[in-house]
Amino acid sequence: MMKSSLVFSSQPRSVAVGDFNNDHQMDIVVANSGTNTIGIFLSQDNGTFTNEQIYSTGLDSRPYSLVVNDFNNDTYLDIAVANYGTNNIGIFLGNHNGTFSNQKSISLNSSRPFFITIGDLNNDNQMDIVVANYGTNNVGILLGNGNGSFEEQITYSTGYDSHPYALVVGDFNKDNQLDIAVANYGTDNIGIFLGYGNGTFASQKTYTTTRNSNPSSIAVGDLNNDNHLDIIVANYGTGKIGIFFGYENGTFAVQTTFSISSNCRPHHITVGYFDKDNQLDVVVVDSENDQVHILLQYDNRTFATITTYDGISGSRPFFVAAADFDKDNQSDIVIANYDTNNALVFSKYFITPSTRQTNYIVGKDSHPSSVVTFDFNNDGRLDLMVNKVNDDSLLILTGNDNGTFEQAAKYSTGYKSAPKCLCIGDLNNDNRMDIISANYGSDSVGILLAQDNGTFSYVTTYFVGYGSKPWSVAVGDFNNDSRLDIVTANHGSGGVSILLGHDNGTFANVKIYFSGIIVQPISVAVGDVNNDDQLDIVATDFISGNVFVLLGHAGGVFSNATTYSVASLSGPNFIRLADLNDDNHLDLLVSTANDGSVVILLGYGNGTFKKMTIYSVGYASSFYCIAIADFNNDHRHDFAVTSIGNDEIIIFYGYGNGSFYHGRTYFTGFGSRPYAITTIKLENSNQTYIVVTLGGIGYVAILIEYFAAEFGNQQIYLTGSAPHPYSVTVGNFSDDSYADIVIANSGNDNIDVLFNSGNGTFEIQVAYFIGADSYPRYVTTGDINKDNYLDIVTVNSKNNSISIFMGHGNRTFDIPRIYSTGINSYPLAVAIGDFNDDNRWDFIVANSGTDSIGVLLGFRYTLFQNGNTYYSDTTRSPEAIVTSDFNNDKYLDIAVVSYVSNNIGICLGYGNGSFDVLMTYSTGQGS
Repeated sequence: MMKSSLVFSSQPRSVAVGDFNNDHQMDIVVANSGTNTIGIFLSQDNGTFTNEQIYSTGLDSRPYSLVVNDFNNDTYLDIAVANYGTNNIGIFLGNHNGTFSNQKSISLNSSRPFFITIGDLNNDNQMDIVVANYGTNNVGILLGNGNGSFEEQITYSTGYDSHPYALVVGDFNKDNQLDIAVANYGTDNIGIFLGYGNGTFASQKTYTTTRNSNPSSIAVGDLNNDNHLDIIVANYGTGKIGIFFGYENGTFAVQTTFSISSNCRPHHITVGYFDKDNQLDVVVVDSENDQVHILLQYDNRTFATITTYDGISGSRPFFVAAADFDKDNQSDIVIANYDTNNALVFSKYFITPSTRQTNYIVGKDSHPSSVVTFDFNNDGRLDLMVNKVNDDSLLILTGNDNGTFEQAAKYSTGYKSAPKCLCIGDLNNDNRMDIISANYGSDSVGILLAQDNGTFSYVTTYFVGYGSKPWSVAVGDFNNDSRLDIVTANHGSGGVSILLGHDNGTFANVKIYFSGIIVQPISVAVGDVNNDDQLDIVATDFISGNVFVLLGHAGGVFSNATTYSVASLSGPNFIRLADLNDDNHLDLLVSTANDGSVVILLGYGNGTFKKMTIYSVGYASSFYCIAIADFNNDHRHDFAVTSIGNDEIIIFYGYGNGSFYHGRTYFTGFGSRPYAITTIKLENSNQTYIVVTLGGIGYVAILIEYFAAEFGNQQIYLTGSAPHPYSVTVGNFSDDSYADIVIANSGNDNIDVLFNSGNGTFEIQVAYFIGADSYPRYVTTGDINKDNYLDIVTVNSKNNSISIFMGHGNRTFDIPRIYSTGINSYPLAVAIGDFNDDNRWDFIVANSGTDSIGVLLGFRYTLFQNGNTYYSDTTRSPEAIVTSDFNNDKYLDIAVVSYVSNNIGICLGYGNGSFDVLMTYSTGQGS
């Protein structure tokens, strides 16, 4: 048994489980390809595992895959490893106590073994080995002798350039003989080898996984409960799960695929029972997106839900195995994380709804409050248009093929226009979508007509009334002349303004309705609420707490407003129209600010409405905008509402009869203040995406709903990491007259302190974490606070800081104190000295990122303040720094080294914490 290496990353590629010490607990073994070892984690009674025991697989062996079984019939589990780097199989025979003998290797010539599994292939009650040979494009069979040894490999071709990645065994044709299925990554197929029961096999029969699918993993199970084994494949290239349903004669149906996501890269797949319904489920790890997906089966051929675990960022999971570690009759999983050098154990699986939120900047202090979606540039992809209230403009974000967006053109809405709301419509009947903005600041609406090339004309504005301050805008053909007209809600002057449209996208003078009745309208909506083929208008009045219904008549005129009280002082905000109960009559949805509710008024179809129903989640909610969509794909109207007060989006699911229930709540970020909300469905997607403006931070966000996989118990077990030590120094940290060692580990974002035992060895290694992505590049020591105990100072390149660990002289240190070296400074070195003659230590920092020298002056011994920064165009990217009195004036000076500029720079000190300009001295070209 070896001690874990601290030189290279372990890079675990495969994991297997078994009871290695016969204590009826499931243990774990990991193949560490980076350190050429396998690691054993023995299970303990409390559901945790012991520290890793390490066994060597040989120099440059690069173990890729492993499997466990009793190969020598001594009732103790053994381990077989496919060593990709040394072209052999390693056998570790197990002892009764969970330890193993040293590896015995079996040569496979130049095969490059990629994956290994086992089975009794010749019915002699001895375990045999099957290996996928990536380098020689074949499957290798090694028949077991029952004493831990194996016969010479017999191979079966998988095809030219097939590059077999994985394989599995099972009885596919019900003849009681084991067969083999292999995933051929290179030729985009699976291969079936039917067994004869004597260790030999028929030639391969292939089934396509489709072009460029690159199947990387394969598993078997009876997914449709017909007592025939089916095959499940992870198609890395297409991001899909493929299922081949099996027949009794060993043949299979054509592949049925299930998509996880457009950018998924499934690397390994297995099966288990995760939701206790006796239906076999599937788990797959996505190595490119650092995700775990569990597909829950709800009948015998389909999956009800795809759940995803996102909490392993940067891990690059390569392999997953399923087992019931905690004996609760529910499958648990263990994952080999290649980049983070650990094995992750998850148990007690459950599901919770969640979203993935992507924010796109609109502009700092832009206060976006409205968003519309359309394919404005006719490229087949939806685009977004967002208002910038404080910038008097509109911004287009064009859609990309992968569902993301990027900033494109910006259009002015006029000087001090403060556009508050947007809508779209074809105003000049040219089959192009034009844009209308309600300009709160200039008492107008702005018209931007669409052009042939996907751009828009300069804004044309139309006056809608003195002091009107339009808050909302909508369009409709109010006079039935086949031309769109415009209505605004006049927050400043009250009432609504109507602009009747002409043929060419121009408009008649404004007509104002009910300015003395509707006092402070916030929102308007348009629809035929009385089924007379004339468009009507509905509006909210924030002051009175009422909703007003304005019935339309021929010629684009409107009758007296009918009032429906929402609630006194409720502050009704936005209003929407939709048929919520499928009776072909429009109903009203109204959000309120002051009592945080959505009010539903069901329509009779004659312009009147029933008694309201109120839906609320709390008075602090301050509901604002409403979007109506089918969020749960049950073909019924649901709605989502933004909560400015709680920074949330709240979804209510509909029963289809006009009643609703609170479904989900999603947080959009502290201080985000979500305002406008709408929904989109991207091409080739059945999923509803939520689009919301975040007025508090100046962004527009896309939220994609998904079911999150969660686990009640999560444990991480290190398989050996790469500290990447960059700097080392010595000092006495234990007050024992022995020199200890401190190492700056850039790869682990920490320092290691090794304490001297007094005999030339170092007995204890203590790690102190500095901070995520700190990347310490330099370490030094000094008695910073003058308490007669050495302290430690680190230079942290990636987070632009230095850290101070104050020592106590007893091998312990305080948590680090962090001091910034400036944005993008990327510091590489530090020197300590008293530069202003105040008997306190100061710091000089070499800032590679800003080509500068930074000064931090000490005061009160443990606190530091930024001094001057010294820049140089000639000494670029300084990497090392020292101090001394170079000119014998009794003041400390500075010298820095520049690898990039091939010179050294000198700053002479004045003794007051400031320095002269940098003087440079060449060290020679290429020095």
